Amino acid sequence: MHCPNCHALIADNLTHCSNCAADVSVTIAAPDGAQFGPYSLQAARQYLAEGRIAATASARIGGGPWMPVQQLPALAGPAAPTVSQPPSAATPSPRDTTAIVLFVLGGLGLAAAIFLGLFGMFWSAFPMHHGTTVTIGSQEYHPGDQGYDQALDTAQKIFRTVGKVMLGGSAASALVGVVLIAFGVRRRRRAPRAP
Repeated sequence: MHCPNCHALIADNLTHCSNCAADVSVTIAAPDGAQFGPYSLQAARQYLAEGRIAATASARIGGGPWMPVQQLPALAGPAAPTVSQPPSAATPSPRDTTAIVLFVLGGLGLAAAIFLGLFGMFWSAFPMHHGTTVTIGSQEYHPGDQGYDQALDTAQKIFRTVGKVMLGGSAASALVGVVLIAFGVRRRRRAPRAP
């Protein structure tokens, strides 16, 4: 809406022109003559939309002439442009927050996959050289001891098994990470955008 005095653009939530201080509030007169207001244009539009102002009521802006509500362009027409307000910090919607959590968890899953994969490859390929002291449980075997070769084979099998388990965990973590990120992307795309 424009100020009737100075023609400056006025925000719908104001009752006075910020340029010349002219009264631009909306006063409503019910069909029985009772007057209500003053209201900002924004509040008057809202009350009209909610049915709190009768379609047969009259209104005026500032000290202007009384007119039927339906004939007052500022109320009856489409929303007038408003003065731009400084942008406020947008509060993330629950969908945005969920998407962020899914991205973080997915990233952690992928990081775990890399960690487990590297250690799995190390453990499964860990060389057990003949001549290495082997400890299984509380028993220690040295080269030349009876049962050393069997203990060395057992240690190598344990290392390979641990390596395979870690590689399997790596694959599972990667799969979970990718799925969580995919759900995060899907959730983010469905999130309503801020105006």
